[in-house]
Amino acid sequence: MTRKITFISFYFAPLGRADGVNRSYLARYLADLDWDINVVCAENPRGLFRNYQQDASLLEVLGPRVERHPVAYSFRGGVPELMHIARLSADPFAHWVNDAIDRAADIAEGIVYAVVPPVSNAAVAVAVARKRGLPLVLDFRDNVSGLPRDWVMDAAAIMASTDWSRQEMLALYGVAPATPSLTYFNGFPDGAEAASAHAGRPRSGIIYAGLMNWEQHPFVIADLIDAARRVAPALVSQLHADFYGPSNYYTHLAWRGRIRKVATLHGYVPFSEIRQRLQSAQFGLATLVVDSKNYCIPSKVFQYIAAGLPIIASSKQGALKELVEGLGIGLHAPPSRIHTLAPKLVELLADPIKMGAMRARVTEARNRFSLRSQAAMVSKLLERVAEPQHAIQP
Repeated sequence: MTRKITFISFYFAPLGRADGVNRSYLARYLADLDWDINVVCAENPRGLFRNYQQDASLLEVLGPRVERHPVAYSFRGGVPELMHIARLSADPFAHWVNDAIDRAADIAEGIVYAVVPPVSNAAVAVAVARKRGLPLVLDFRDNVSGLPRDWVMDAAAIMASTDWSRQEMLALYGVAPATPSLTYFNGFPDGAEAASAHAGRPRSGIIYAGLMNWEQHPFVIADLIDAARRVAPALVSQLHADFYGPSNYYTHLAWRGRIRKVATLHGYVPFSEIRQRLQSAQFGLATLVVDSKNYCIPSKVFQYIAAGLPIIASSKQGALKELVEGLGIGLHAPPSRIHTLAPKLVELLADPIKMGAMRARVTEARNRFSLRSQAAMVSKLLERVAEPQHAIQP
């Protein structure tokens, strides 16, 4: 069996958003499990609307068995992004595909592994796997409905970020029951975990760390903070929210009104600094306000769990609600009713025993979500895929 993987991942170190962080650590942990990793990724992407902050420290994560093969990214004045917004294109990165195929075809060995989205990753991986006669793996970190069905049928294995997502993707594309599939969570990397959820560090406030947009609308937390202040003015008069993430159209348009009175918008900071900031918060915030994200558990949730933070979650029915309520690691309410959590929030803030019990449940849940443990599951499935019978006929 050849223990080689060719990752096709537009987002990768040193890109610092969650996709870049998670893929970089996954590649490193697979390399630690004796896989040789080649990664075809975008070099210095820029965008009209999208944010591409870089975190050079991620390059130090990779180690000697992970080799980057960057492909130059052409800006082209934002036209691909505008076409995608207008639904004239399935992917704002489509113009990256041909150059990435040429680069990947030159170096591809072992398993061709595509992280989806973006769709362009799948387009590159399918073309290279077919050209080189190599097995293909599709890893759905988000649901994607627009892939040609024959691309998915080519896959020797399907992966997804939650059980909701995996079942939806298998059903959508009519994947054969015999096709191996796996749910592995985005998890958190080594060093992100808190020393102890009961350590004596002073903690205060609510933290949100990640991308901000209208699909998540994290500024809805203003409704909860205002309601909590009405319930117990003296106790929560200083309750505050801190937001860390790239500035974009959402932050410029939505940062107004009540949210500015109860929160601070700090902008993007490196992942290593976010780890430190998480250690001083009382709660982590995760929000999903659109039905199309019911399958999703945002990566930030696992960073909160790693830091021992109970989670204030707001979403509709779905994976996030099931995680938070099922494990008893936070508070949950639909976005339109997040204010109804105020009495429960006040109760936790007023009762150290109840707060301690919830933090203890976070600590108990933490081990199952480490990215290294998730990588071990991925490695076992990839060992099955690496057998010769899973190769695509060129």
